[in-house]
Amino acid sequence: MSDYPPFIKRIIFLIFGLFISNLLFSCADSTPELAGNRVFMIFEYSDMNSKPLMKLAPFVHTVSDGRRAEKISIYNKKNHLEWVSDNPVVFGDEKNQWVGYLDFVCSGNKKIPLGFYDFYYEDGEGRVLQTAFSIAYDEKLADSSAKDFLKNTTVQRKEKIALYSEQNLLLYYGERKTSWKEDSDIFKIDGRSSYYKTCYVLTSENSVYIMPPVYKNADKSDNNK
Repeated sequence: MSDYPPFIKRIIFLIFGLFISNLLFSCADSTPELAGNRVFMIFEYSDMNSKPLMKLAPFVHTVSDGRRAEKISIYNKKNHLEWVSDNPVVFGDEKNQWVGYLDFVCSGNKKIPLGFYDFYYEDGEGRVLQTAFSIAYDEKLADSSAKDFLKNTTVQRKEKIALYSEQNLLLYYGERKTSWKEDSDIFKIDGRSSYYKTCYVLTSENSVYIMPPVYKNADKSDNNK
């Protein structure tokens, strides 16, 4: 099972609207069955002036034990593009299990095409199930820099702060508090803090925009480039 950063998982949990209390699953050898799917677009900025790296994160809701997932693949017929993962991530609670992947990208940082896709789920016994989904996102917004994204006042978004240590350990994830007037106030949460990222969730289109990191020991001119 892939071990993805807690920060990314919490973003997906927020959109799902699920409360994840643990990762305990039953081990019944049941026939696989899919109960639905959800697809997310993740836009991650390396700096304030560049376009974001686009990531596709498709998931299926499994009725059977999700840990038995062996492989997933998605295919875009129009553009003849295929993504495959032999090590899908599984998360959920005792009633809801989701199987998918968080890092499907196009080569050369090209756009992930809009439109319809087929999703194939294969378990450890070679049984394959198929479902379909479509991708829709604001292409103009996806082409914008981080600076232009922040200037856009028409997009409804939820803001979250993720605070990290130098070893990339997640120290805090949650709302930006009104008492935080300066970046230094955020870093005071934990003495181990090294940098933070601001995350904007657009629930209307299942998209997440992750701003560039802001470092505690860098001056403001570096952080705002």
